[in-house]
Amino acid sequence: VWVIYTEFKSALSVNVKTEQILPLSPELGGGDSEEASGYPIIEPDAKSVFAGVLPRVFRSKIRQGALDSKASEHGSRMTAMESATKNAGDLIRKLQLQHNRLRQAGITSELLDIIGGANAVEQEEKERFRRYSAPLLT
Repeated sequence: VWVIYTEFKSALSVNVKTEQILPLSPELGGGDSEEASGYPIIEPDAKSVFAGVLPRVFRSKIRQGALDSKASEHGSRMTAMESATKNAGDLIRKLQLQHNRLRQAGITSELLDIIGGANAVEQEEKERFRRYSAPLLT
């Protein structure tokens, strides 16, 4: 039995891992409890110990793979949301700058229209004054 899962390293780094669960492979540890034949001394007997330990080891490895996968998913989501938040902030700043420039252009245009209208009224008043005061001055 093989298990394939994403191993959690950090919020930014995950690895796909393939692990063989069954049959169990003996890990050589080298200790004082081994006989000259290379097998450890197991009491009461090997069959009863493996019958009790094997389901626990199997469940433990499956659970570890599931928890690593879940942690990897949460880390990936967290990283994606952080990136999305940063991009949204950048977009908001760009749109706000564009909005302010357009608003300033509109205000400038309105001011130029008002100033142009005031100059036209002033020119018209000067023209009227010249027209009506010219006969009086002569």
